[in-house]
Amino acid sequence: MALIGEDKLLGKRNCAFDAFLFDLGGTLIYFDGDKTEVIFQADLALVRSLRELGYTVDEAIFLEVYETRVQAYFGSRDEDQIEYTTRRLLRELLSDYGYPDVPQTDIRTALQAMYEVFEAYWFVEEDSLAVLETLKKYDCRIGLVSNAADDDDVQRQVDRAGLRPYLDAIFTSAEAGLRKPHPKMFEEAMQALGVTDTARVLMVGDRLNADIAGAKQLGMKAVWITRRVPNPAEKAAAYSWQPDAQVNSLTELLNWIMAQSES
Repeated sequence: MALIGEDKLLGKRNCAFDAFLFDLGGTLIYFDGDKTEVIFQADLALVRSLRELGYTVDEAIFLEVYETRVQAYFGSRDEDQIEYTTRRLLRELLSDYGYPDVPQTDIRTALQAMYEVFEAYWFVEEDSLAVLETLKKYDCRIGLVSNAADDDDVQRQVDRAGLRPYLDAIFTSAEAGLRKPHPKMFEEAMQALGVTDTARVLMVGDRLNADIAGAKQLGMKAVWITRRVPNPAEKAAAYSWQPDAQVNSLTELLNWIMAQSES
């Protein structure tokens, strides 16, 4: 899994960074499927799981109401930077259906059935493991900071992609209750990694308004990875927060890190 030129990366004492924070979706892993069809199949798995658990819900009506609430939730969470989670959304919906005291195990079982449909369409980027392995080889601290509506989903994705051995800390908005670019997401990740100088922390992600904005507001360095970003030039021109570098792959990122460390 070695990378060409990785021997040029300097040891920790000379590295330009003390720690690296990575986004997950669109950065270390990518989605490959018909989004509309996958959402439909995932929602269907959710409602059928609920019925198997003994909840009397009309499939068509429940799916329509659930998806309406999900879209409203997704539409508001980036504005207020609060992550209410699909766990909470599902519990509230079932309460409206006359089930106010649904066991946590039932909520988790139903959501797992739903998310496992999505997870089958997410794949690890071909250079993710090699780059992470190289950074770990030189004793770099690595954290994952992911905006996600369900922490269990992220944990399974991390394991499916083989990322866990390289990560020293995993932070999700579902667990924090807040979303990037809220500073708490980045601050707690730094604390867990044992680093204090924001200028020596590098955030890598595919979203200008979350990954790059959050990092730059705290004084971190930030690299925008654009291989999964539609019309990156157009998005960059329309957004105020700009990255320290733009790369098309994690291999390019590693080369940029080497250049920063050698300068």
